[in-house]
Amino acid sequence: MLRASKVRTSKSKSPYARPPTRGAVVASRASTRMPNVTSSSSGPSTVAVTESTGRIYDRSQSLPVPVVQPTVQPVLDRARAPSDQTVEPSVAGSSTNTDGIWVVGSSIIHWAQKYAQQNIDDNLGLTSQRIIWQGIRGMVWSRLYQTIKEMLRQCNRHPTLLVIHCGGNDIGNPRNTLKGLQKYMKLTVSKITRLLPKTIIVWSHILPRRNWSLCLSNKDGENWRTRLNSALATFVVKKNFAKNATSMGQEKVI
Repeated sequence: MLRASKVRTSKSKSPYARPPTRGAVVASRASTRMPNVTSSSSGPSTVAVTESTGRIYDRSQSLPVPVVQPTVQPVLDRARAPSDQTVEPSVAGSSTNTDGIWVVGSSIIHWAQKYAQQNIDDNLGLTSQRIIWQGIRGMVWSRLYQTIKEMLRQCNRHPTLLVIHCGGNDIGNPRNTLKGLQKYMKLTVSKITRLLPKTIIVWSHILPRRNWSLCLSNKDGENWRTRLNSALATFVVKKNFAKNATSMGQEKVI
């Protein structure tokens, strides 16, 4: 009776007690190993826990940062790139501009060439064109066409510009009339344009004189001069309009 009334005070487990189920033990072990990590929608975390030590480390510090190398254009591609260099223009004396400008006329052209040789140079400082002078003292208009034709035969090349200064020695000639001389001069210019179809003709105005020896008075000589200049300048521009022909005024005479 005494044994039955006694209450066991010891809490030690009996060797015959039923052991706990194995699934509960595995679950408890798994809960101790794995930390409670909440899922996030912001992407994978760079923080991890090692299984052996349980220490936390940052993955961003351990991973090497990739180095982006700048792209270099191959030497072959750079060699094929278009160049910005421009071709230099031809200089005087080259075969392309051998006979660039012809200056033909009477004594004014003769003395203009002498002045250029003594003070500037025979080419007037031009580097891209060559000037060919043909000044004949006392030259009259009837010799102009044959002179240009002979120059073309010798040079064998059409000029870019043809400067004509002639006609002053024909003013006041009793065998000429003002209208007849105008018509004859226009006819000669037409023949020159056919002889040199790609040449720009420049008309240099007849200059005034103190004394017109072939005229009865200086007033008549000036009247002829102004009317001839006006007629020929207009005719040259109209005749050669398609070739951009022009007229040179008195202030532009060499």
